[in-house]
Amino acid sequence: MIDVAIIGAGLMGRWHLDAARRAGARVLGVIDPDLAAAGRLARLAPGAMAAATLDDLLADRRIKAAHVCSPAATHLPIALQLIDEGVDALIEKPLAMNLADTRIILERAAKKRVQVCPVHQYAFQRGVEDAMAALPSLGQVRRIGFDICSAGADIPGAPGGDTVAADILPHPISMLQRLAPGTDVGDLAWTVVRPAAGELLATTVTGQTLVTLFISLNARPTSFGVRVQADGGTMEIDGFHGYAIRLNGQVSQLAKITLPFERGLKGLAAASTNLAARSVTGEAAYPGLRSLIRRFYASACDSGAAPIPPEVALAAAAARDHILAGLTQGSAHGRA
Repeated sequence: MIDVAIIGAGLMGRWHLDAARRAGARVLGVIDPDLAAAGRLARLAPGAMAAATLDDLLADRRIKAAHVCSPAATHLPIALQLIDEGVDALIEKPLAMNLADTRIILERAAKKRVQVCPVHQYAFQRGVEDAMAALPSLGQVRRIGFDICSAGADIPGAPGGDTVAADILPHPISMLQRLAPGTDVGDLAWTVVRPAAGELLATTVTGQTLVTLFISLNARPTSFGVRVQADGGTMEIDGFHGYAIRLNGQVSQLAKITLPFERGLKGLAAASTNLAARSVTGEAAYPGLRSLIRRFYASACDSGAAPIPPEVALAAAAARDHILAGLTQGSAHGRA
C-alpha cells in the first residue's frame, strides 16, 4: 500500500481519488484552495484530511506520492515543491504550460531522484496495447490519423476552444509515441491549419508514415477515433472507450462489399465486451487511467523506471509547443 495525496478537488481529482483507491493506495489527504471542496472529496476516502495549502499536507511525512490535478498554470510551483520534499508526482496533462517549464520540472526531479510522470492515460488503454501488438503483422504503416471532437468548451466556465484544444493535444501526441515506436515526436515538423477557434488540423511525416491530427470543439457527435492504416490492414481505436478492432487487408470485390459488415460486427462485439468489462470493474470513465496509475505506483515503490520516461515527456511537450505555435502561424514547425 502506498500513501498518496490528491491535489485539486475538481472533476479529475475525483477520478484520481477513485482510481488511486482501486489501485490499492491509501489517500491521506486532499488539497484545494476551496477547503469545502477538499473536504467533500476527502470524505470519499476514510481517514483522509482536507487542506487548503500544500504546506499543510506535506507536514504528513507518510505521503509518498501525489496526484496533481490542479489547473495547468499551477503545475510548475506545485511540482517543484513536491520534488524538493521528495514526493513522487503524477501530474495531469499537460505536465507544464510549455517545454521550458517541463524541462525545469524534469531536471529538478532527476537531480533530486524523484519520479515525475505526466497523465497521458490514453496511451495506456487496452486498445492502444492491442494496436501495438498488431503492428508487426500489419506491415508498413501508411497513416496514423486522429479525429477528435470534444464538448470540453461547452462546460460552463470552461476556457475558450483554443485553450481546450491545447489541453487535449498531449493525448494524441502520447498515443503517437507508442504507435510509432522510435519516433522522436519533438523533432517532427508539423504543418498546422486553424480555420476557426477550437479547430485545428496538424500534419507531419515520420519515415513513410503520414500523421494527421484533427481536433474540433464544434463538430458533433463527440468522439475520439484513431486509425492506423497499413499495407496489411487497419486498426481502429476508440479512445473514449479504450478498445480497438482490426480490419482485414484483403483486396477483392467480396472484401469491399463485406467491409461495412465486418466493421459493424467487430465494433459491436468489441464495444459490448469492453462495456461489460468496465461495468464489472466500475471503470465508468477515463480508460487507461488506472493502468497508468498502477504502473506509476509500482515504479515509485520499487524506485524503478517511470512508465513515461523523462525524455518521452520532453518530446511530447516539444511537439505540443510546435503545434500550438502553428495555431497562430499556420506553417511548419519543428526543432531547429
